[in-house]
Amino acid sequence: MFMPIKPGGSNAYEEVSDIERLVNTMRVVLAQYNFQASKSIDVHLFTEAVVHLVRLYRVLSLPSGHALLLGSGSCGRQSLITLACHMAGHALFRLSLSSAAGAISTYSVSQWREDVRSALRKAGIEQRTTVLLVREPQVLQPNRPYLEDLANLVESASVPELYSADEWDAIAAEVRSQVTGNSDPAASQLPGQLPAEYYFSIFTERLKRNFHVVLSMDPDSSAFRTVSRELPMLTASAAIDWFGPWPVSALQGVAKSTTSRGRVEARWLPGVVNATAAMHALAQQCAVRFTQETGRLVRFPTSNFLEFLNTFQSLMLKKRAELDALIKRLQTGADKLKEVSSAVLGLRADLEATVPMLERASHDIDVIQRELAAKQRQADAARELLKEQEAAAESAKRDAQLLADEAENTLAEALPALEEANKALTRISRKDIGEIKGFAVPPPGMLQVIEAVAILLGRPPPPPPKKTNKNGKLNAKDNPFWGEAKVMLNEHGFISKLIEYDKNAIKDSTIVSLKRYLEDPNFTPAQVEKVSLACKSLCIWVRAIYRYYHVIKLIEPKKLQLSEAYETVAQCEALIVDKRRQYDEQASVVDALRVEMEAVIQRRVGVQQQANDCQMKLDRARTLLGGLGNEHIRWETRITQLKTTLFNLSGDLLLSAGGLIYLGPFTSAYRETLVGDWQKALRNERISCSASYTLPAALLDPLQREMWHVQDLPSDTHSVENAAIITEGATSMRWPLIIDPQNQTSEWLRRMERDAKIQVASMAKP
Repeated sequence: MFMPIKPGGSNAYEEVSDIERLVNTMRVVLAQYNFQASKSIDVHLFTEAVVHLVRLYRVLSLPSGHALLLGSGSCGRQSLITLACHMAGHALFRLSLSSAAGAISTYSVSQWREDVRSALRKAGIEQRTTVLLVREPQVLQPNRPYLEDLANLVESASVPELYSADEWDAIAAEVRSQVTGNSDPAASQLPGQLPAEYYFSIFTERLKRNFHVVLSMDPDSSAFRTVSRELPMLTASAAIDWFGPWPVSALQGVAKSTTSRGRVEARWLPGVVNATAAMHALAQQCAVRFTQETGRLVRFPTSNFLEFLNTFQSLMLKKRAELDALIKRLQTGADKLKEVSSAVLGLRADLEATVPMLERASHDIDVIQRELAAKQRQADAARELLKEQEAAAESAKRDAQLLADEAENTLAEALPALEEANKALTRISRKDIGEIKGFAVPPPGMLQVIEAVAILLGRPPPPPPKKTNKNGKLNAKDNPFWGEAKVMLNEHGFISKLIEYDKNAIKDSTIVSLKRYLEDPNFTPAQVEKVSLACKSLCIWVRAIYRYYHVIKLIEPKKLQLSEAYETVAQCEALIVDKRRQYDEQASVVDALRVEMEAVIQRRVGVQQQANDCQMKLDRARTLLGGLGNEHIRWETRITQLKTTLFNLSGDLLLSAGGLIYLGPFTSAYRETLVGDWQKALRNERISCSASYTLPAALLDPLQREMWHVQDLPSDTHSVENAAIITEGATSMRWPLIIDPQNQTSEWLRRMERDAKIQVASMAKP
């Protein structure tokens, strides 16, 4: 293998001695392109692909280098030409339409010519090396000059009548401006005026140097035979690159890069990679044998292998998720049943444990109730005693209050007179006292008042003399008390002594000595007032003191009774305090017992509620277990089966994906043979699969199959497999082509999709 030493530079070639190093280098180039490009290339670069890539790069590096890429669908032609353009630094130009049938049919000649003009402008005016990529479906249209135009572009880099006169003039003007500009060093050597043909020749030379055509076709198609027959210059002027079937190593490489992104278990991955390549090769061999034996042409290009891998990945994601969810659901149910069975034993133990707890709580309540009743009786007796003592104390308080009120009332009778006497004393002035002292011989009334005051002050006068003068009055010398009386009246604070007189300390002898004065009818304020106003006040005071003494004597026994009554009240209150303390102690004991009994009752209620809950749960668990019966056994068996299915999932889905992609064209006998060969290939790779594998059993639900039979689908295995390929083929995005001469499939599809309101279109009635 030879290639330029410096890509994009000199055309010198050098032999590539290390193919593996070249492959790795191309993979680095691919990674760089994917990093830079907005749309990455998903291609696996194996040795054969790198050989094609180097060949395309070498062709595009030559002036007027055109290529005709021949190969079946999805063999990597577009990916390799894109990468080759990237390596050479060329711009890849694609037609502005898709491969869809509708888009191709509406692609007009004017659109084709406009695309060609755009590509030629890039190469001739912008001087960018441009590669025009044209695929077979885009150019093989009846009554369209696409192939002729391509032949002209390959042979002479021009298309007759592609440009109008105005467009030619515009091209010549642009080329002239480029040639005569300062950027072109040959501009100074050109004459002033040159014909337009000169600039057309420059434009054409640029196209031959910068413009490349790459045509991609299928060598087995009738279109290629038509091109080869009618336009030999197209095949003669282009370098033909044949893309043959991928080798096994390439298939394995693609399978490895694809399946590694899925959910294939690591232990199965090497075997799956080898098995997919082997299954594709076996399908191709079966197709050759089927074509030879039946005359029906069946081919499986590389695109089928890619669809096979994608279908396997889709089925793996779908079925793995379904199986995991189903196993999880069944395992959850089985675990719940085990939990319920274990819970039943636990609930029984809990229920049995609550019985002694309830008995102990009931016994504690009985003991506390008996103790509470005894303590309550004691507390009630203490409360009754307390009530009796409170009643006795209340009665003693009332009696004492009556005595106090009576003494106060009696005393109140003497106090006003005493207060009035004290007020009268305050009205006596020193002048009044001097007036009294001014009498040498006091009148009888005055002398009696002064004597009575002296008796109260503890200065009793001597007995009166019996001698009188001719006027009937005592002589001063004959009455020695009058001198002492004057001394008494002259004492400092005499009136104050009378006001502050201790009326509660009067002696009985003093009252006896005073009695004869009070019994004298002339010893009255009115009579004394005739003698002296000051003596009247003293008379009032003496009489008030005398009366107060008798009042005090009257209430003295009552005071003794009141004191005794107060003492009785105090004793009663002391007894009440003691009885209340005893009652409070008894009441606190009762309250504590009530609290304790309430706690025990609550404990018994809680234990009873716990027992009720245990019994309710136990009843529900028994109902659940009784209703399900031996369902958990069936679930465990089903889980084991599903785990076996999961273990065989990779192998079964490889067979299913292969069936959806490859089995459709074959009859029943060839299908059975091919599936058997696939199973042998899986066993060789140590990939487990179901011993009784069938495509319907692996992909379809039994209920769905029964429903199809109700909808008039034939019950034979071949028809059910076809139905599975039709319905499950959506996984691989393949549209079914049904050969149905008896309209069995058509009727079945109409009935199956009736509820979905299927819309039927035909060529006669679109």
